[in-house]
Amino acid sequence: MTDYAVVVVIHNSEEDLARLLQSLSTADPAPTRTVVVDAGSDDGGLELARAAGCEVIDAGDVGFG
Repeated sequence: MTDYAVVVVIHNSEEDLARLLQSLSTADPAPTRTVVVDAGSDDGGLELARAAGCEVIDAGDVGFG
């Protein structure tokens, strides 16, 4: 079995993140770790990531996006 992690950077991308997390939930094999780096979002992306069990890094507003 292959272990792999997924790292995604988001900025106000709640809908895209929801689709990504849905896809990852059905991946075979599933990632062993999913890390979401948030670059100052003000939508529900961080909450969605936390609710899905992702590791979350809040990078603040770093000018991404």
